Amino acid sequence: MTTATQHHCSCRGTHSCAHESAPRLRSNAYVAMVGAHDVLDEAFAAHQDALVEGRVLEAKERFFAFRDALLDHMQIEDDQLLPVYALMPDPPVGGGVDVFRAEHDRIRKLLGEFSGLFERLQAPLASRDLVTVIERQRLLKHVLEHHNLREQTHLYPMLDQFDDKGMLLRLPTPPCPDLGRTAHAV
Repeated sequence: MTTATQHHCSCRGTHSCAHESAPRLRSNAYVAMVGAHDVLDEAFAAHQDALVEGRVLEAKERFFAFRDALLDHMQIEDDQLLPVYALMPDPPVGGGVDVFRAEHDRIRKLLGEFSGLFERLQAPLASRDLVTVIERQRLLKHVLEHHNLREQTHLYPMLDQFDDKGMLLRLPTPPCPDLGRTAHAV
C-alpha cells in the first residue's frame, strides 16, 4: 500500500497525495532516448549559432555531426524500439508505428537536402543566403519538434511500461555530438 507524503506535486502544488508519493523510476532506455533528444536539440542550436555568427566551416561540421547522431538515434528506434512497439495492442490515434516510420523517412529526406546544401556552402555567407538557410531549417525544426513530442507522448511511455519487465534495458546509449570540444565527436 502506498502511503501519502507531503510534497510538491505537479497536479496541485504542495499537498499530500498517494499518486506521487512513491517516485516513478524511468527505465534506462526511456531516460537515454529522451535525453538524446535534448542533446540533439542543443547540437542543432550550436550549429545554428555558428552559422549566424559567420563561422561557416564550424557550422557545416556541427551540422554533419548533428545529422550523423540523429540518424544513429533514429536507427536505434527503427531497429529496436519500433518492432517492440508494433507488438503492443491498440496504439493511440496518431501514434502508430506507420506514423513514426513515415516521420523518420521525412526527417531523413530533409537531412539529405541539407547535407547537399551544406556540402556546397562557402564562406563568407551573404546575409540573404543566411536568412534563406535559417528559414529552410525551420521546417526541419518543426518536424523534429512534433516528432519528438509524439515519441515522448506515445512511444516512450508505452515502451517504458513494457520495460518494467526488463525487456529494453540493453539499448545502447545513442551517440551524440560533444558540444564542449568539437563537432566531430559523435
